[in-house]
Amino acid sequence: MKVSSHHIVSPTLTNPQNCSGTAQRTPPSTSGKIADPTLKEAAEQKNSLQTALRTRFLRSVNQRDSVWKPPGKWVMADNWEWSAHWEPIQLIDPSAASPGQLDSPTLRPITNYPAPPIGDVPHIRMSAAPINSIRLDIINKDTSVFKLLGENITSLFPPKLNFIISGTTILENDPSRTGQTTVGIIDILDGGHLTIKGRLVSTKVYIHNGGTLTIANHIAGKVENFGTFHPEMPIHSAAAPSIGGDYVQSSSAKMLLQFRNADSTSSNPNIVSDRIAITEEAQLDGKLELQFDDGVGPRSGEEFTIFTAANGISGRFSSVDSQGGPVQLIYSNSDVKVRFT
Repeated sequence: MKVSSHHIVSPTLTNPQNCSGTAQRTPPSTSGKIADPTLKEAAEQKNSLQTALRTRFLRSVNQRDSVWKPPGKWVMADNWEWSAHWEPIQLIDPSAASPGQLDSPTLRPITNYPAPPIGDVPHIRMSAAPINSIRLDIINKDTSVFKLLGENITSLFPPKLNFIISGTTILENDPSRTGQTTVGIIDILDGGHLTIKGRLVSTKVYIHNGGTLTIANHIAGKVENFGTFHPEMPIHSAAAPSIGGDYVQSSSAKMLLQFRNADSTSSNPNIVSDRIAITEEAQLDGKLELQFDDGVGPRSGEEFTIFTAANGISGRFSSVDSQGGPVQLIYSNSDVKVRFT
């Protein structure tokens, strides 16, 4: 699929290996007839700004990280391209036979962005009009990565912008720094896989049938699972991944949990399990799948808390698929335990 091509003018890149360069574009003319109302809105809004819109949205085209470092700038790597926010975002991979680009038939010029120049911004904000959604994927690439390393990153996407996942995308914050990523509704489509390694604020995360969500940190918002949900417990971490909202799992959905050895150097395995903490209510249905890393096997009588919900649990998993043999699920009002029999 291709990005919308309405009035696309590619920005000029200066000093492409260094983020201090600026991308220049002649602003849309406000004289004469402008057929596209979105472009007219963009022209009017841009002309009302005191300074040019220079903050950039960087994307890796070769499975690399986009790096945001204090006091507020992107650091470029090889094979990166970027575009001004008022353009439909397009990525060019110089090593590819054909350009890589964002996969978005609905992408429109982004207009709502009164931001200071790059180097001064405390956070990244971005919104789209009139559709308020953006599909992020790179054609012929396996993985797209956002890695946020700056202080006080309050939002990469504001709440009115929806985030559509059709490829494999990793969203990551540096855990040693403050900041979180804010989006609107996240739709993970059939075949899409989103991995959250940072703190995410979202109105709702909707996992479609065939979509997969993996989290290793925190999502503030409701999660509705019609596909596969995998809360991945970080090794050597006592804090479980968490959802700051409700969790709803449909009859066709699956929750995937893995069991692994936290101390591979010991002859006596220290088995830990993935688990998830819900701050609100949980509605359970569908499948629970338990997987085990090589060399890790359950011991009869061992018990693991895999699921907690502060405001109560309704429903039950309709089936359990355990690679480690028979298990018993023990439900209470606020948690679910797995006991190996």
